[in-house]
Order: sequence, then structure tokens, then C-alpha cells
Amino acid sequence: MKSTFCKRSLLPVLAGAVVAFPAASLAVTIDISSAFGTVAPDTRGGPNSTTAQWDTWAEPGGASGVITNRAAEVGSGFWTTNNNEDHISNSLNFYSGQGSVNETITFGTNGVVGTGFTTIILQGQTLFGDFGTTLGFTPINGILPGVVQGPNAAGGAQFLARYEIPGNAEEYSVNMVTGPFSFVSFGNFEVDTYWSETGFSSDTAVVPEPTSGLLALSAAGLFVLRRRRK
Repeated sequence: MKSTFCKRSLLPVLAGAVVAFPAASLAVTIDISSAFGTVAPDTRGGPNSTTAQWDTWAEPGGASGVITNRAAEVGSGFWTTNNNEDHISNSLNFYSGQGSVNETITFGTNGVVGTGFTTIILQGQTLFGDFGTTLGFTPINGILPGVVQGPNAAGGAQFLARYEIPGNAEEYSVNMVTGPFSFVSFGNFEVDTYWSETGFSSDTAVVPEPTSGLLALSAAGLFVLRRRRK
């Protein structure tokens, strides 16, 4: 029987870099260790934004198996496992077990193709317990995300990855990868996009020290903590 967590040590991780832009005059710091769940961008639901969310990874009425074009339960997006491994747990959440995470997450945007600035934020959290390893994310148009990963106050772990992409495409795909014996669990996973003619969203991520476990997000109030259903 599959478990939804692995009792392994977790270190906050920095992967890639965020394109540098001037910070707003006010800032709020999100400390994952005191958060009770993922965060909701102020842009969510607004003009030129999209969202895609997964809470379970089996098709309706389905069970364990290889995830193939699993449609988002909220919004528009698709999730596919590329290595033919069964990553659906008995409780229908995502769990890689001793295998490798090799997933493609595809999602659309609400922008003008070829123009402006696109901000992409990916987030996920476990039902409880640690991630078993460091999550890796492939670049988009040659740009790596800034990534923060660490334990939260709800007894689980969560991550946030943020891309700043010049221009816009109608659709993007991100590959999420790890090595073997990954033991990665997700209770929920979210993707938010925002497009603007003039610049990236004002909730600019500030890359923390690798040991801090903090993510500073510019503009007070633009991100609010919220508890996700389990």
C-alpha cells in the first residue's frame, strides 16, 4: 500500500534564478514554516490571468495508474507522467514512491501572443509530511524559475516556483523532475499565470538565502495565505 508521506529530512532549496526587477516600496515576507497552505496571487481571477488546480490525480471514478492528460479540476490544464510509472496513491493524491518524478504540466495563458510579460507561479503542498527530495523544474524559453521548498505549519511541506517570461505564448509546458527514490507527495498543485503589456506582476519573488526557508513577495497584500481543502 502506498503512503502519502516519507519521513525524510528536507532542506529549503533554491533552483534557478529570478529575473531582477526593482522591488516595490512595500513588501510582505511569506515564511513557509508558518504557512498553513499555498498562497493565492492577487492576480488570480483578474484580467489577463489563468489558473489550473489539481486535488486528485485519477480520472473521475478511476484508481491507480499512469497519469495521462489529467485535466485540472479547477481551470484549464493537463498533467502527464512521462516515465510510465504509477504516481497515483490509494487516496488518489500524487505519490511517486521509490520512482522518479517526471511530469509535464501544461497550461494556457490569457495574453496577447508574442507581446508583453508573462508571470507563471507553480505551487504545491503535501497532505502531511515532507517532500522526499528536491524538486527540479525545467526552463521556459531558457529561463529558470526561482524556487522555494520547505516544511509548513500544517505538518506538511510546500513549494513555490516563479517564472518571469518576456513575451507570451498561448500555452506553456513545464517539466517537473527528480531522481529515483523520490517519495514526492502532493495533496494539491496550482498554476497561476498573469500577462501584462508593461511588466511582470508586482508580486515579485525575492530569492532568499538557501537556508532561510523564506520567500519575500513584493507589494504588501498581493499574496494572502489561505488554507486549502484536504
